[in-house]
Amino acid sequence: MTLNNAIILANRTNKSRIVNQMTVFISIILAIQLFYWYYFFSALSQPSESETSNQTKKSISLIVCTKDEIANLRKNLPYFTTQSHENHEIIIADDFSTDGTSDFVKKIDNEKTSVRLYKVNQNKDGKKQALKEAMAVSKHNLVLLSDADCKPLTNRWITSMINSMNNPHIKIVLGYSPQRTTGSFLTKWAHFETWLTAIQYLSYAERGQPYMGVGRNLLYDKTLLQEDTISKYQDYSSGDDDLTIMQIATADNTAVNIDPDSFVLTEAPETLKSYLRQKRRHYSTGGLYKLKHKLLLGTYSLSQILFFGLLALMVFKGAYLFALGFYLLRLLLISAPLQKLRKLLQAEFSFMDFILLDFLQVPYYIFFSLAVLFPQKNAW
Repeated sequence: MTLNNAIILANRTNKSRIVNQMTVFISIILAIQLFYWYYFFSALSQPSESETSNQTKKSISLIVCTKDEIANLRKNLPYFTTQSHENHEIIIADDFSTDGTSDFVKKIDNEKTSVRLYKVNQNKDGKKQALKEAMAVSKHNLVLLSDADCKPLTNRWITSMINSMNNPHIKIVLGYSPQRTTGSFLTKWAHFETWLTAIQYLSYAERGQPYMGVGRNLLYDKTLLQEDTISKYQDYSSGDDDLTIMQIATADNTAVNIDPDSFVLTEAPETLKSYLRQKRRHYSTGGLYKLKHKLLLGTYSLSQILFFGLLALMVFKGAYLFALGFYLLRLLLISAPLQKLRKLLQAEFSFMDFILLDFLQVPYYIFFSLAVLFPQKNAW
């Protein structure tokens, strides 16, 4: 054997060894991903008959905190006022708006509707002070939260959310708020990312690990709140929803609602700047989650990054068929729960769209993981 042949053989042997090692690693990562898809994500299912029990006698306060959003209120308030549930009030908490919000709501308040204007007393950054004050003046212990840029998809939204409180132990109901797509790639991505985030917080709650909700569609009994529950993290721009749920939710007192009657549509950011600001606000509070929840979320994100990273490394090493085989295998194995979850949450992206959106999670997780290191100043 010549020296050149020996070198070639050694290189091939080394390459084969590296590919074998990568195969072991990527198999482990794939197993982790499948655990999430089949154990956690697949925990979501169609609401059963027991989840549609009649709770129409329960009274509830719907709270919408707003700041300079008169255009959204003009457009969306009718979807709140035409809800079929009888025993409810609607509190519009005006947080020092300068666009005529108070005058607009005051006119409706005087028309003998269920709408009530509340003007916030303390002008503090962020949304927490407005929510805290509105809670204090609400007539009922059950409170349902939403935002001015949201609209319930049906007039049975309140009823559906209350019906999820189908046993006396349930004090919190986590709802779903999809983002509307307009045809642009940014809104399609925002819709997908909101869908995936919802799958995570809803399925984890189903498995006894509630860690957040979204203030666009969230119901809870305010008697669960301590004196400083909402204002505890006053220095953070986000957290009026997820950090509150983190403090009060347990496996026994939390239910999820994915009944289509309960969906609340919200507008997706239409510019990259507004999207980045929104997501940075959310991720700035991620470092405050409980350790077990940070591990659950971090492990999924890391598995996504490592899976595609190892595929790229396989391609770089010339193991194209191995890389393609693992990619197609993963796609095949997650296709069943993926299709089920697309249907349950009425996703507006196709299976072919998912192929690209799935990959884009990698740069997304890498980029926004840095936001945890740079908390953002309080702001609406």
